Amino acid sequence: MFPTLNDLKSERPEDWPGLFLMVATVFLEAEGEPSLGRPAVAHVIWNRAKKPDRIDDVILDPWDFSCWNADYRTQAMKRLRNPDSAIWTECWLAAISAVVGLRMDPTAGATHYMNEELTRKIRGGSLPGWVEAMTKTAEIGAHTFYKETIKVCSNPCLPAFSIIS
Repeated sequence: MFPTLNDLKSERPEDWPGLFLMVATVFLEAEGEPSLGRPAVAHVIWNRAKKPDRIDDVILDPWDFSCWNADYRTQAMKRLRNPDSAIWTECWLAAISAVVGLRMDPTAGATHYMNEELTRKIRGGSLPGWVEAMTKTAEIGAHTFYKETIKVCSNPCLPAFSIIS
């Protein structure tokens, strides 16, 4: 059995170990998603953090993961007190797999995701401006995943070169 909120000394996410915070975020963000949705959210977190000591900074950055927004925290804590044990286990395995690299990234390197339908509903039909600088990498359940679009320099003043000789 993996630890739950009931096993921690604090109910403040800021005090939790990074991996536990990652698991809790995967649970809160993807509990109702298909099984592949949990590793997908875990990979987005890891793709942003890149190292264990940054997980909490990435997750608790304001407005990045809606489950930690001030208007949702009370509900989040309530959900974390009694998680479905099978889904909770899946969230632990998804987080560990993303950090250790045991599973291919189902998002193809995504650093962002959202439920587009819900976002449009909340925003009166529009999506956030950051989407314009992104490339869609996957759709898993209700979530659409994105990564930054890589721009290729097409400056004719730069000399051409080859990587392969």
